[in-house]
Amino acid sequence: MLLAVGELGYDAASVETVLDRRNMTRSDFDRYFTGKQDCFAKGCADAWESACDKLLDPAPAAGPRPEHLESVLLGLLRLAADSPTATRALLTGTHVAGSVALEARSATITRLVEALGGCSHPPTPNPQPSTFGELVVGAIEGVIVRPLCAGEELDPDRLLPELLQFLSIYERGRSGS
Repeated sequence: MLLAVGELGYDAASVETVLDRRNMTRSDFDRYFTGKQDCFAKGCADAWESACDKLLDPAPAAGPRPEHLESVLLGLLRLAADSPTATRALLTGTHVAGSVALEARSATITRLVEALGGCSHPPTPNPQPSTFGELVVGAIEGVIVRPLCAGEELDPDRLLPELLQFLSIYERGRSGS
């Protein structure tokens, strides 16, 4: 369903699309999902978790924060460039997929921001992404979604310096420098 939504949009993608593509029967589908929204939400949740794991695994966690941030951002841009259909579905469809997908998105953002040292402390029992994390995600989504929806290729090496400059300006403003 994730790829169908990425290709066709949420409204145009259907259970029948998935059944045809996967050569699956409706009874098999119904064994795992309650419907289109459930199927897409679970696909989003799995994809968000997988993306987070891929982004944090190779990142030099022990290094200085700027290098860590650059590594994660570059990984995210490359992931989007390598998987534009899935990325388009995640960035444009998660908000209509319901609470399961939104909670997975929130958990992913929280994990990434905490790994980058940008969450407020002390941690809360039910952590939500910090304003910093949401701002970063919003900037990245803004940079990625427009070309993906226009069918353009992403150039991570061109986009990374612009995002890092934006984050640098934001950080200076936060620290009052």
